[in-house]
Amino acid sequence: MKCTSNPVRFERRVIPKSTPVIFDEDGEHLHVIKALVKKRFFNRHSWYLVKWHGLPHHENTWERESDIKHESHWKTLLKDLRRRTSQD
Repeated sequence: MKCTSNPVRFERRVIPKSTPVIFDEDGEHLHVIKALVKKRFFNRHSWYLVKWHGLPHHENTWERESDIKHESHWKTLLKDLRRRTSQD
């Protein structure tokens, strides 16, 4: 059986957006923070619920501030979180 391509058959199918793969100097896959969703304090540390770029919401994770504060857009992420939480 020969498989032939039929682009008309799939022309309405939505093509998912992909996230570019970024690697650090050790070859480890890096994830980019899209947004901070919530903030909480646990054991005298600030923790943030992180929405990762390119991943669905059920993949959000709680991360300690000291582990993510080095993000280049950290101040923008905090400002956005404060703006959204002050409206609640």
